[in-house]
Amino acid sequence: MRLSHKLALAGAGMLCALLFLALIEGLCGPILVIRGAKSRPKWINSRGEPASAREDPIMGREDPVIGHTLQPNLLVRYAHAPDDRVQTNSQGFRNDVDFPAAAPQGRLRILCSGDSMTFGLGVSNGETWPDQLAAIDPRIETVNMGQSRYGIDQMYLWYMRAGAPLEHAVHIVALIPLDVSRLDQLKDGFLDRPRLDLHEGRLEVANRPVHNPWYRYKLQSFLAPFQELHIVKLFRSNASALTSRPEARPQARPEARTEAQRASTQARLIRILEELAQTGRAKGSVLVVVLLPNSPRVAHPQEDEPLRRFLARQLPSRGIVFLDLDAEMWKLPLYRLRGLFIPDRLPFTAHYTAEGGAYVAGLLHAKLIALPQIASRLKACKSPGPRHLSPRALRAMR
Repeated sequence: MRLSHKLALAGAGMLCALLFLALIEGLCGPILVIRGAKSRPKWINSRGEPASAREDPIMGREDPVIGHTLQPNLLVRYAHAPDDRVQTNSQGFRNDVDFPAAAPQGRLRILCSGDSMTFGLGVSNGETWPDQLAAIDPRIETVNMGQSRYGIDQMYLWYMRAGAPLEHAVHIVALIPLDVSRLDQLKDGFLDRPRLDLHEGRLEVANRPVHNPWYRYKLQSFLAPFQELHIVKLFRSNASALTSRPEARPQARPEARTEAQRASTQARLIRILEELAQTGRAKGSVLVVVLLPNSPRVAHPQEDEPLRRFLARQLPSRGIVFLDLDAEMWKLPLYRLRGLFIPDRLPFTAHYTAEGGAYVAGLLHAKLIALPQIASRLKACKSPGPRHLSPRALRAMR
C-alpha cells in the first residue's frame, strides 16, 4: 500500500473519530439539560404544598428600585431534604427573628450584606456563614441581608433602605468578583437590574423603575439548565463578539472602551463603598469589605487578581477595612477545598456547604477580633450563652 493511501486512511480514521466525539457531545447536551432541570430545587411551603413562584427564595419578589428582594415571613423547605429550611423574618432578612432598631444590650450587632454566598443558597437556616459567625461568638448578633443574584449596587440599595435604620456596630460587605462585574449589567438573564450611575459625584439609579413581573422569574428558573448547552454558549459568545466589533461601534476602539468601562466600574465601586462607610460612621459603625472564598470551579485567578489588588490598594487609604479570605482559602489542600463547596447540583453548585460556611465564619471571626476597633467593642459585651444550631452545622464547626 502506498504511503499516500496510508495517510488518506489515517486522515479518514481521525475524521470519523472526531465526528463520533461530536455526536456524543451533541447527545450529552440534552441529557445534561434534562438532568439539570430535574435536579433544580423543588420548594414546599409551610403547609406542605408546592411553593408558588412568589415563594421562590432564589428569585424573590419584584422591587421597582432594587430589582428584587426576599419575600418577608417566608418559610419553605427543600423537597429533597425537608429538614432544611429557608426562613425569612418580617423585614425580609434570612433570619428566624425580627430585629428592633436598637441593638441588644451586651451584644455586638453585625449587618452582613452579600449575594447568594451570604444568603446561603443550598443550606438551611443556622448553616449560613452569618449564622455560624454568631454561633462561634455568642457576643455577636448577625443580621443576614444576603440576597440571591445581588451585585454590589443592589447590596448598597438594600442596606440604605433596610439596614441603615438598624443600630449596628459593624457592617460587612461580602463580595466575590461577580458582584462587581454586575455593576455593568442591566440584565441578569431575563431579569432587569438597576444601574447606579455617578452624577456630579452622587449615586443615582438610572433606570428606575426596574420592572420584573412574576412570570420572568418563572421563565428564568425554567430556562436556566439550557444555559449549559454548548450551542447556547457558542451563540452567546459570537453575539457578544459581533456587537463589540470595531465597525459596529466606530466611535471607540474595543481596548479603549474596555479601559473606559473599567475606570467607570472602579469609580462607581469606590463611591458605593465610600457612601457605605460614611453612613456607617455617622452611626458609629465600622465598614468591613470581605473578599469571600470563591469556588475553584468558577474562580479565574488571573482575572480576579486586579480586583484584589485594587481593593487592597484603595480601601485602607479611605479608612475602610479590607479582609481577603479568598487568598487564605487557596492555601488549603485540595481534599479540604472539595468539602467547602456544593458539587454539581443546580442552582446550588459552587455555593458553600455547611462545612464551607463554618470555615468562612471561623476565618472571618479570627480576623475580626484582631481588629482593634472591633476587639475593644467585643470586650465590653457580655456573652448571653451558646446558640442552638443544627447537628450538621455543629459537625461542620468541629
